[in-house]
Amino acid sequence: MKLTRYIPIVSPESIDIFNELSHEFEYAIIPYYTIIWPRSLKPKLSKKVKWILSSIMPDDLLREKDTHIKFRKLAEELGITHILVWDMPTYLNKPEESLGNTYTSLDRLEYFIDHGFKVIPLIKGAYEDHIRISLGGIRALGFDIAAFHISEYLYTELRPYPELSDPFMSAYDLMVSYIKNILEYDFRQLLLVGAASPNYAYRLMDLDDRICLSGYTWYIDAGEKLLYTEKKNINVKNRFYECTCPYCSVKPPLTRRSSSSIAQHNLYFSNWLINYDIDYPVDVEVRLYDLIADYSHDILIAAGLYVGHRDSIWRGLIHIAKRLKPRYLILMGNTLYIDGFGKGQGEWIKFMERLMELRLNGTITILMKSYGEERPINITRRYKFLFPGEIDPLMDNLRETIYDEALMKLIRLYATAKSKLTIKKYRDSKPLTLTLETRPIEEKDVERTLEELARERESRALEWFITTSINQPHIDTEKMVATPGIWRRTWNTYTKPEEGALYLTRRGEVKIIKGVDIDGAI
Repeated sequence: MKLTRYIPIVSPESIDIFNELSHEFEYAIIPYYTIIWPRSLKPKLSKKVKWILSSIMPDDLLREKDTHIKFRKLAEELGITHILVWDMPTYLNKPEESLGNTYTSLDRLEYFIDHGFKVIPLIKGAYEDHIRISLGGIRALGFDIAAFHISEYLYTELRPYPELSDPFMSAYDLMVSYIKNILEYDFRQLLLVGAASPNYAYRLMDLDDRICLSGYTWYIDAGEKLLYTEKKNINVKNRFYECTCPYCSVKPPLTRRSSSSIAQHNLYFSNWLINYDIDYPVDVEVRLYDLIADYSHDILIAAGLYVGHRDSIWRGLIHIAKRLKPRYLILMGNTLYIDGFGKGQGEWIKFMERLMELRLNGTITILMKSYGEERPINITRRYKFLFPGEIDPLMDNLRETIYDEALMKLIRLYATAKSKLTIKKYRDSKPLTLTLETRPIEEKDVERTLEELARERESRALEWFITTSINQPHIDTEKMVATPGIWRRTWNTYTKPEEGALYLTRRGEVKIIKGVDIDGAI
């Protein structure tokens, strides 16, 4: 038997994702304790890989006297001949149990050898002398490949002290010392189980050429929207991404953001990362955007709704959005009016109801950070917003109000709000990239402001540059700068406010939209 350098751990929950990439792998590990319905699982076990049944499982199961027998029967039922055995609880704070379970693990090895399995032995023991007992027994049985489970060493927050006298030693330090002890023996390969995260892969592979890595983080991290790249893991909960790997490059932008697609990418990337020399240039490039609009997607961009102000005319924008039915509605500038007089929270509720209606028709709303006194509004610190009317922030902080449902939706919108957005739009010709930035209204001539924006766009090498620097809708298709205007009748500033919106069509054209233009917009 010769193991590959990377062996993914696969559960029944993730097996469908793995199967799409199973041709990339020779081995895969499936944990015994994750299998509930073996009959339904068996047909899903890809014939393209050699499956290894793992005995690493919760301690309660391991302490049951007949678990190894049930393990054997399940392996036979599934037709699995390769097994990773035998795991037993070994902890520093229970030295006697650790020593006894180290011997028990060796006994179980002989049990499975006698039943004809191809065994990968697990090295056990909490202390160095226990590990050496395990190593001696494994070598005496003739094994030249062994495995060491290191997940708890990597992820625990505890230190080995006081069981070990060094108060400065970390669990990671202890793990490395044990791995070095193991590598003193003439094993042909050492499989580190639970070690395949890019956070640790490079460091662990540097220890010795005989090391192989295995893990399940490719799937766990994907559930947290963590995307693997060559330098670091990137959180894409609030981002879109492009990737040149063969599994991402064929998918549309929204599909790529799904946890299953990220898991597929992570699995492919882990294989690249570990199976090639660390100096080998990985030919997978990842680029991040705040939004990627597909070929069939259009975007409506508006600013300065001031919902809650007595002079806000935000309903006019909603009317346009209802007619256009854009895939995305981006709201720049001051979306809510929180301070001073106005209609307040009642208007916010109606506003959220309209956004929900748009969502039911397929429009996704993206909020950008607004300017309140030229500073981004931190909505969770605005007491007028969180505690409307006579609600006491201390005495009535659990009191329900008619605003609660709308309030939570608004908080979620603001939680993902950014003051800058980079948007990529796919189209038949070269893709289009737009940069959106919220800014305070300039107190100067419109033409002068547009010229300054054009110079800034050129100096920053931007394609399209859209800001809220002017409270009127303007667009210059040659200089590729634009402002969407605002939806408020009064404004004490250099220029008179005027409502409008920018419309990025499905074909990738940037237009100004006003109420009178709606019928010809599409």
